[in-house]
Amino acid sequence: MHKKDIISKYESGRFGAIRQKLSLGKHDSIDKAVYKWFMSAREQNVPIGGHIVREKALGFAKELNIADFKALEGWLDWWKKRHNVVFRTISGKERSSTDKNFHLKGEQCAGEKLSKVRLTGLAAGNGVGEKLPIFIIGKAEKPQCFKGVKSLPCQYKSQSNSWMNSKIFTDYVRRFDAKFNAEGRKVALIIDNCPAHPNVENLKAIEL
Repeated sequence: MHKKDIISKYESGRFGAIRQKLSLGKHDSIDKAVYKWFMSAREQNVPIGGHIVREKALGFAKELNIADFKALEGWLDWWKKRHNVVFRTISGKERSSTDKNFHLKGEQCAGEKLSKVRLTGLAAGNGVGEKLPIFIIGKAEKPQCFKGVKSLPCQYKSQSNSWMNSKIFTDYVRRFDAKFNAEGRKVALIIDNCPAHPNVENLKAIEL
Protein backbone atom coordinates (compact mmCIF):
# COMPACT_ATOMS: atom_id res chain seq x y z
CA MET A 1 0.00 0.00 0.00
CA HIS A 2 1.46 3.37 -1.06
CA LYS A 3 1.88 6.30 1.31
CA LYS A 4 -0.84 8.33 -0.45
CA ASP A 5 -3.28 5.42 -0.18
CA ILE A 6 -2.56 5.03 3.55
CA ILE A 7 -3.13 8.75 4.18
CA SER A 8 -6.31 8.70 2.11
CA LYS A 9 -7.74 5.67 3.92
CA TYR A 10 -6.78 7.09 7.31
CA GLU A 11 -8.49 10.42 6.58
CA SER A 12 -11.63 8.68 5.34
CA GLY A 13 -11.76 6.42 8.39
CA ARG A 14 -11.32 3.26 6.33
CA PHE A 15 -7.82 2.54 7.64
CA GLY A 16 -9.16 1.97 11.16
CA ALA A 17 -11.79 -0.42 9.81
CA ILE A 18 -9.16 -2.41 7.90
CA ARG A 19 -6.90 -2.61 10.95
CA GLN A 20 -9.84 -3.70 13.12
CA LYS A 21 -10.80 -6.39 10.60
CA LEU A 22 -7.27 -7.83 10.59
CA SER A 23 -7.13 -7.84 14.39
CA LEU A 24 -10.58 -9.39 14.64
CA GLY A 25 -9.64 -12.28 12.37
CA LYS A 26 -6.77 -13.28 14.64
CA HIS A 27 -8.61 -13.09 17.95
CA ASP A 28 -12.19 -13.64 16.80
CA SER A 29 -12.45 -16.94 18.69
CA ILE A 30 -11.62 -15.15 21.97
CA ASP A 31 -14.16 -12.43 21.24
CA LYS A 32 -16.92 -14.96 20.55
CA ALA A 33 -16.10 -17.04 23.64
CA VAL A 34 -16.14 -13.97 25.91
CA TYR A 35 -19.44 -12.73 24.45
CA LYS A 36 -21.09 -16.15 24.84
CA TRP A 37 -19.94 -16.30 28.48
CA PHE A 38 -21.09 -12.70 29.05
CA MET A 39 -24.61 -13.39 27.72
CA SER A 40 -24.90 -16.52 29.87
CA ALA A 41 -23.83 -14.57 32.96
CA ARG A 42 -26.30 -11.75 32.23
CA GLU A 43 -29.17 -14.26 31.93
CA GLN A 44 -28.35 -15.31 35.49
CA ASN A 45 -28.13 -11.67 36.69
CA VAL A 46 -24.46 -12.08 37.58
CA PRO A 47 -22.81 -8.63 37.98
CA ILE A 48 -19.85 -8.26 35.65
CA GLY A 49 -17.10 -5.64 35.80
CA GLY A 50 -14.34 -4.84 33.35
CA HIS A 51 -11.63 -6.71 35.27
CA ILE A 52 -13.72 -9.90 35.16
CA VAL A 53 -14.20 -9.63 31.38
CA ARG A 54 -10.46 -9.15 30.90
CA GLU A 55 -9.61 -12.12 33.15
CA LYS A 56 -12.07 -14.29 31.25
CA ALA A 57 -10.57 -13.22 27.93
CA LEU A 58 -7.08 -14.16 29.14
CA GLY A 59 -8.42 -17.51 30.32
CA PHE A 60 -9.98 -18.25 26.93
CA ALA A 61 -6.77 -17.15 25.17
CA LYS A 62 -4.82 -19.67 27.26
CA GLU A 63 -7.32 -22.43 26.48
CA LEU A 64 -7.11 -21.61 22.76
CA ASN A 65 -3.29 -21.44 22.85
CA ILE A 66 -3.23 -17.83 21.62
CA ALA A 67 -0.05 -16.61 23.30
CA ASP A 68 0.14 -13.08 21.85
CA PHE A 69 -3.26 -11.92 23.14
CA LYS A 70 -3.31 -9.18 25.78
CA ALA A 71 -6.57 -8.11 27.41
CA LEU A 72 -5.64 -4.44 27.68
CA GLU A 73 -8.02 -1.52 28.23
CA GLY A 74 -7.98 -0.83 24.50
CA TRP A 75 -9.20 -4.34 23.75
CA LEU A 76 -11.92 -4.03 26.40
CA ASP A 77 -13.13 -0.71 24.93
CA TRP A 78 -13.25 -2.25 21.46
CA TRP A 79 -15.10 -5.32 22.75
CA LYS A 80 -17.72 -3.15 24.52
CA LYS A 81 -18.32 -1.04 21.41
CA ARG A 82 -18.63 -4.07 19.16
CA HIS A 83 -21.28 -5.71 21.35
CA ASN A 84 -23.04 -2.55 22.62
CA VAL A 85 -21.96 -3.17 26.20
CA VAL A 86 -21.99 -0.24 28.63
CA PHE A 87 -21.32 0.53 32.29
CA ARG A 88 -24.42 1.19 34.34
CA THR A 89 -25.01 2.00 37.98
CA ILE A 90 -27.57 -0.18 39.75
CA SER A 91 -29.83 2.14 41.72
CA GLY A 92 -31.17 1.21 45.13
CA LYS A 93 -30.69 2.03 48.79
CA GLU A 94 -28.05 -0.62 49.27
CA ARG A 95 -26.08 0.30 46.14
CA SER A 96 -23.32 2.91 46.12
CA SER A 97 -22.86 5.41 43.30
CA THR A 98 -19.64 3.66 42.31
CA ASP A 99 -21.24 0.21 42.03
CA LYS A 100 -21.15 -0.21 38.25
CA ASN A 101 -21.54 -3.31 36.13
CA PHE A 102 -21.66 -4.16 32.43
CA HIS A 103 -25.04 -4.29 30.70
CA LEU A 104 -26.28 -4.37 27.14
CA LYS A 105 -27.51 -1.05 25.80
CA GLY A 106 -31.26 -0.74 26.34
CA GLU A 107 -31.31 -3.29 29.16
CA GLN A 108 -33.56 -2.21 32.02
CA CYS A 109 -31.85 -2.31 35.40
CA ALA A 110 -33.11 0.68 37.43
CA GLY A 111 -33.98 -0.31 40.98
CA GLU A 112 -32.58 -3.77 40.49
CA LYS A 113 -30.99 -5.30 43.58
CA LEU A 114 -28.58 -8.11 42.89
CA SER A 115 -27.29 -10.41 45.56
CA LYS A 116 -23.61 -10.00 46.36
CA VAL A 117 -23.31 -13.66 47.28
CA ARG A 118 -21.42 -15.68 44.69
CA LEU A 119 -20.76 -19.41 44.84
CA THR A 120 -19.10 -21.98 42.61
CA GLY A 121 -20.37 -25.55 42.76
CA LEU A 122 -18.72 -28.78 41.63
CA ALA A 123 -20.75 -31.96 41.28
CA ALA A 124 -19.52 -35.42 40.24
CA GLY A 125 -21.32 -38.68 39.59
CA ASN A 126 -21.24 -41.80 37.45
CA GLY A 127 -23.56 -43.69 35.14
CA VAL A 128 -25.05 -45.91 37.85
CA GLY A 129 -26.15 -43.00 40.02
CA GLU A 130 -23.30 -42.85 42.52
CA LYS A 131 -22.56 -39.25 43.52
CA LEU A 132 -19.73 -37.54 45.34
CA PRO A 133 -20.61 -34.90 47.95
CA ILE A 134 -21.17 -31.58 46.20
CA PHE A 135 -18.22 -29.20 46.53
CA ILE A 136 -18.97 -25.50 47.13
CA ILE A 137 -16.55 -22.56 46.86
CA GLY A 138 -17.51 -19.31 48.59
CA LYS A 139 -15.79 -16.03 49.36
CA ALA A 140 -16.01 -16.07 53.17
CA GLU A 141 -13.83 -18.45 55.15
CA LYS A 142 -16.49 -18.67 57.87
CA PRO A 143 -19.85 -17.51 56.47
CA GLN A 144 -22.31 -16.09 58.98
CA CYS A 145 -24.91 -18.63 57.90
CA PHE A 146 -22.59 -21.43 59.13
CA LYS A 147 -22.78 -20.18 62.71
CA GLY A 148 -23.88 -23.00 64.98
CA VAL A 149 -23.70 -25.59 62.19
CA LYS A 150 -21.62 -28.60 63.23
CA SER A 151 -21.67 -30.50 59.95
CA LEU A 152 -22.51 -29.71 56.33
CA PRO A 153 -24.08 -31.97 53.69
CA CYS A 154 -21.38 -30.74 51.31
CA GLN A 155 -17.71 -29.81 51.20
CA TYR A 156 -16.88 -26.10 51.44
CA LYS A 157 -13.78 -24.09 50.56
CA SER A 158 -13.19 -20.34 50.59
CA GLN A 159 -11.54 -18.32 47.82
CA SER A 160 -11.33 -14.53 47.41
CA ASN A 161 -13.49 -14.50 44.25
CA SER A 162 -15.51 -17.66 44.96
CA TRP A 163 -13.78 -19.20 41.94
CA MET A 164 -12.27 -22.58 41.29
CA ASN A 165 -8.48 -22.42 40.92
CA SER A 166 -5.75 -24.94 40.24
CA LYS A 167 -4.80 -25.41 43.91
CA ILE A 168 -8.36 -26.07 45.07
CA PHE A 169 -8.95 -28.43 42.16
CA THR A 170 -5.72 -30.34 42.80
CA ASP A 171 -6.56 -30.77 46.49
CA TYR A 172 -10.06 -31.96 45.53
CA VAL A 173 -8.74 -34.58 43.11
CA ARG A 174 -6.02 -35.85 45.45
CA ARG A 175 -8.49 -36.23 48.32
CA PHE A 176 -10.76 -38.48 46.29
CA ASP A 177 -7.82 -40.26 44.69
CA ALA A 178 -6.75 -41.38 48.19
CA LYS A 179 -10.34 -42.47 48.94
CA PHE A 180 -10.72 -44.52 45.76
CA ASN A 181 -7.24 -46.02 46.11
CA ALA A 182 -8.07 -47.21 49.64
CA GLU A 183 -11.23 -48.83 48.22
CA GLY A 184 -9.24 -50.52 45.45
CA ARG A 185 -11.16 -48.70 42.70
CA LYS A 186 -10.09 -47.20 39.38
CA VAL A 187 -11.95 -44.07 38.28
CA ALA A 188 -11.93 -41.98 35.10
CA LEU A 189 -12.72 -38.35 35.92
CA ILE A 190 -14.01 -36.42 32.89
CA ILE A 191 -13.53 -32.64 33.12
CA ASP A 192 -13.59 -29.72 30.72
CA ASN A 193 -10.50 -27.97 29.40
CA CYS A 194 -10.10 -25.04 31.78
CA PRO A 195 -7.02 -23.28 33.23
CA ALA A 196 -8.40 -24.03 36.71
CA HIS A 197 -8.31 -27.78 35.95
CA PRO A 198 -4.59 -28.64 35.65
CA ASN A 199 -3.18 -32.08 35.02
CA VAL A 200 -2.67 -33.64 38.46
CA GLU A 201 0.32 -35.99 38.45
CA ASN A 202 1.10 -39.17 40.39
CA LEU A 203 -2.52 -40.21 40.93
CA LYS A 204 -3.05 -43.83 41.97
CA ALA A 205 -6.75 -44.39 41.35
CA ILE A 206 -8.05 -41.48 39.25
CA GLU A 207 -7.33 -40.92 35.58
CA LEU A 208 -8.10 -37.42 34.26
